[in-house]
Amino acid sequence: MHLIPQSWSHVHILVSVFPSFGLVCVLGFYIAGLLTDNSVTKRTCLVLFALVALLSVPIYLSGAGSMSGNPGFSKAAMNTHYIWGIVALVALVLTGVGAVVALGLSGSAGRESHYARRLVLGLAVVTLGVLIVANGWEINHRELQSAVVIPDVTTPSAWPYVHMILNHAPTVGFLFAMAFYIVALVANNDLMKQGSLVLFVICGILGVPTYVTGTATMWALTQPPIPEISKAVINAHRDMALWTLFGLAFTGGASWIVLWRYRSRGTFSKGSLNVILLFAILTLGIMTETGHRGGLINHPEIRTATDPG
Repeated sequence: MHLIPQSWSHVHILVSVFPSFGLVCVLGFYIAGLLTDNSVTKRTCLVLFALVALLSVPIYLSGAGSMSGNPGFSKAAMNTHYIWGIVALVALVLTGVGAVVALGLSGSAGRESHYARRLVLGLAVVTLGVLIVANGWEINHRELQSAVVIPDVTTPSAWPYVHMILNHAPTVGFLFAMAFYIVALVANNDLMKQGSLVLFVICGILGVPTYVTGTATMWALTQPPIPEISKAVINAHRDMALWTLFGLAFTGGASWIVLWRYRSRGTFSKGSLNVILLFAILTLGIMTETGHRGGLINHPEIRTATDPG
C-alpha cells in the first residue's frame, strides 16, 4: 500500500496536504459544535487541531530535506514556498497551542473558556488562509505554467490546477470524515454521526469532478509529452482512480440513504452505520494506492522498483 515513505520528498508529499484540507473539515465540525454547544464535538475538534499542529514538525523537516535533495527544482519557487511555509507553520503551531489551552479550559463555563474557543476559531481561519498562499505545487508541476495551445484539442490550461486542488479534497476529507465517524460511533454522538455522513456524501460528490479533471489533466501532461513523465504511470493512476470513484460513490450513496432514514425515523440503525464503516475502510485503502500512483506522475524521486514506470 506504499504507506512507508521512501525519501524526504515522499514524506513531504504525504504530510503537507493534511493541514489545509484537514483544517477545512475540522473547522466545519467545530463551528457546528459551537453553534449547538455539543461538548463532544468541540473537544474532538480541539484535539484534532492540536494533532494537525504536530504535523508542522515532519512538514518542516521533510520540506528542508526535499529542498536539498532536488537540485533540479526552481530555486526561486522553493525560496518563496519556504518563506510562506514558515509563516504557515508558525500559524499552525499557534492554532495548536490555542487548542490545547481551550481544551484545558473546556470543563470551565467561565469567560476564559468562551474566549479561548473563539480564539482557536480565529487562528484556524487565519492559518487556513496562509496555508493556501503557501502551496508549493508550482515547484514540480511545470504543466501549471504551460501556455502551449494544441491544435484541435480544447483542454483549458486551468484544468491541471483544478485537479491539483480537487484531488486532495476527497482524500484528506475522507480520512477526517472517518476519524470523526469512528469517534461518533464510540461516543454515540448523533451530531458527529450526521456531520461525518454529510462529509462522506460531499467526498462522494467531489469524486466525480476530481476524476473528470484528471482526464483533462492527462492531456496537459502528454500533449505535448513531457520526457520525465511516463504514460504508463498516468494510466496506472487513472485505472486505480476509477475504483476510488466507485468506492466514494458507494460510501456517499449509503451515507445519504442513512441520513434520509434518520430524518424520517429520528434514529440511526446500528447495522447501517457498520456497513458504511466497512465501505469507508475499503475505499480508504483503494484511495491510498490511487494517491500514491498519482504522486509518481510528477515525483519520480519517490518511485520504487515495483512501481510502474
